[in-house]
Amino acid sequence: MLCKFLDVTRPPEKADLIFVFAGREERKRYGLELYEKGYAPRIILSVGRFEWRRFTELGLASDGGLVTLVATIEAPKRHFFVEIAGTETTCRAVAPERYGTLTEARAFATRVEDDENNAAKTILLVSSPEHSRRCLMATKSFMARRHRLIPIGCAPSRDSCVRELVKWIGYRALTATCAGQ
Repeated sequence: MLCKFLDVTRPPEKADLIFVFAGREERKRYGLELYEKGYAPRIILSVGRFEWRRFTELGLASDGGLVTLVATIEAPKRHFFVEIAGTETTCRAVAPERYGTLTEARAFATRVEDDENNAAKTILLVSSPEHSRRCLMATKSFMARRHRLIPIGCAPSRDSCVRELVKWIGYRALTATCAGQ
């Protein structure tokens, strides 16, 4: 029952952009599978502090400069967005903050809003099902209403739904504060 409450995922549909939250590798693999099937012409993979080490295992043609960028940033400050659009792959650093998912959502919203073409109207948000409610809430708190956000779930993780519920409650308070800024 609790896991069903946390799971707000929907089936994938055509979109302008796919965003994959950091964490389990199966999230990235599923996001890339959606990208390769043509669900969106662009994908942004959020790569956490230690995840860069396994990034090459995804079998991409390019890491967009990820490994080079990692070498210039001390370990506690490592978080990256790797963006793929067609044959072009780029990487940029994201300043980590205290709350990982909230930091990713804020940085992602800034990235989308800074896009001069503002082309991403429909966005697939990929995470694990029990993480989807929190991801959607956090992302909505920073995005303009003109964007349609669709939470997509990869395989369920081993995370406890109780632990995720506690995080979701905390994020409700945090996002209410963010929205009031």
